[in-house]
Amino acid sequence: MEITDDPDQASTFLLEQFGLSLFPPELDGFDLIGVGPAELGSGVEVPAFRYDGANNSTVVVFMYDYILLDEA
Repeated sequence: MEITDDPDQASTFLLEQFGLSLFPPELDGFDLIGVGPAELGSGVEVPAFRYDGANNSTVVVFMYDYILLDEA
């Protein structure tokens, strides 16, 4: 996981690692803390943004195309 709170840096990481032009969504009450691959299944990785919020809560947002689910 690439540790960053910079949405531009996270977007650049996804473009370089996955060839995808994606920007992390803004989530009310949560701060971006990282971006990286998440494994859906054997050898199937998708981009994921990680956020931290109040009371030690964490949210992970997975970015995928439904065709990847067939590969998982």
